[in-house]
Amino acid sequence: MKALSYLKKGAIFILILLLIFVIQINSIVMVSNSRNIISMFITFFVILFLLLFLKNKLGFELVDQSFKLKNMGLTVMLAVISVVQSVTFSYVASINTQSTSTSNDLIANRLTSSNLVVMIIAMITVNLTGPILEEIVFRGMLFQQINNIFNSVIYGYIITAIIFAYMHGGGSFMFVSYFLSSIITTYAFGKTGNIFNSIICHQLINIFSTLQLLLVMNL
Repeated sequence: MKALSYLKKGAIFILILLLIFVIQINSIVMVSNSRNIISMFITFFVILFLLLFLKNKLGFELVDQSFKLKNMGLTVMLAVISVVQSVTFSYVASINTQSTSTSNDLIANRLTSSNLVVMIIAMITVNLTGPILEEIVFRGMLFQQINNIFNSVIYGYIITAIIFAYMHGGGSFMFVSYFLSSIITTYAFGKTGNIFNSIICHQLINIFSTLQLLLVMNL
């Protein structure tokens, strides 16, 4: 029975890893430079409903506590901390002639596109829909499943952060930056017991980063 339990937990873990690749489909409209906003929303909602269906089937709790406005201060503070460390590591990476991006160059290109529709699609994908799907998978499912396997929140934090950082790529400095960002958003989820807080935290991080990019591009 114990062996079957571990096999089941391992199978669910592998399924969640596959879902990490599935949610990348959400970026197809942006990456392909398409101007079809309707396709963007259809893609997002199809993936979202799939995740929520699997979440219910697998028994993951996304909302353990009700959303509280008093937690917004913590959420914003965590987002600011994440942005500060990200900017710091980006600067360190740049002066060490290390690449600070993988897909970031393409994202920057779309966010600063002269075509308004392309730019809007990128803004929505990067700052709104992307964080929703990532948080459901990474914090709402992966983090909890790792906790179930090892019966350890610490393992949950560390392994989730490693996978999150690896999926976002970059050199060694940016790997550390993404690792820390994952720790921060996971803390937002764990501390508040509500996936909406980690989603908002992730969205704020991306919005701040987008504003920073636009500011730099216009200097």
